[in-house]
Amino acid sequence: ERCNFKTCTIERFAHELDGIVVDGGGDKEESLLSASFHVMKALDWQLGATKSLVVLTDAGFLSPDRDGITYAEAVRLSKTIDPVNFYIITEPENKELYSNLATDTNGKVVTDVEGFSLLTDYIMERYDSLPRVEEDESVPQIPTLKINGFRQITNTKAEIDLTTTSEQVLVILNDKILGITDRQNIVIDDLNLALKNTLKLIPIKSGMRGEAIELELPQDYDATPTMLKAPNTGTL
Repeated sequence: ERCNFKTCTIERFAHELDGIVVDGGGDKEESLLSASFHVMKALDWQLGATKSLVVLTDAGFLSPDRDGITYAEAVRLSKTIDPVNFYIITEPENKELYSNLATDTNGKVVTDVEGFSLLTDYIMERYDSLPRVEEDESVPQIPTLKINGFRQITNTKAEIDLTTTSEQVLVILNDKILGITDRQNIVIDDLNLALKNTLKLIPIKSGMRGEAIELELPQDYDATPTMLKAPNTGTL
């Protein structure tokens, strides 16, 4: 938000970072889980590329966070995006606290200058360290998902029929993970009457994440959902 990846320089990054002022709170722990969760959802990640989330912090984190995001939800979301590797740069006294988060997302914790200087090389070489499909093995296919039908049952309940080549489907409603299902008939029964309910369905297979389908669900029984984001395989 402060310094985009295309035009940002080290000098501009330092300037923007120095210009951020925070206050309030009262406790030492910060909203790292919520920030990480929402930035992972906001970015348009490229399939097949390695993905890194670099965190600079001098404090611990809240779990669950102020908005209810839990450690398990943040890690689960990172794994559905190929995954996103967490690299935490922090004080030495926080190393043990962040070791699980780094391990669970296949990242690293860095607490010293030497480690920091090697971190960029490690991230850039991360792709070469990943397992490869041998020539005599078939290349895994990215899972796809197609919506076949939609039915509004009540103001707060809707049913969706889909076809997918994935083993499971990640279901997210209004930025909150509802869970992972292997069903191809999904019932959403906690729609919020005060919101434009946005539903996202993401196919997952053998550690691979397919393109998401994103819908805005109507509350009018006779209406159809608005397609906000659809891959080539998604129709309604």
